[in-house]
Amino acid sequence: MLGIGCPTTIGAQTAAVVVVVLVVVVVVVVGGRVVVVVVDVVVEVVVVVVVVVVVVDVTVVVVVVVVVDVVGV
Repeated sequence: MLGIGCPTTIGAQTAAVVVVVLVVVVVVVVGGRVVVVVVDVVVEVVVVVVVVVVVVDVTVVVVVVVVVDVVGV
């Protein structure tokens, strides 16, 4: 059961940090075109990070459930 909670918490924390960084960068966009490029890169990185975190969360939960089911606990 512990295995299910840990990755979800890490995923939530990562998503929160990523959102904060994204908001800060978007606020700075008023500066000019260079910052817009930075925002574009950050958005792409954010999407990749969130997708990876979600996939890891789901994979870990599925693996834990399957293992528990096989053991018959």
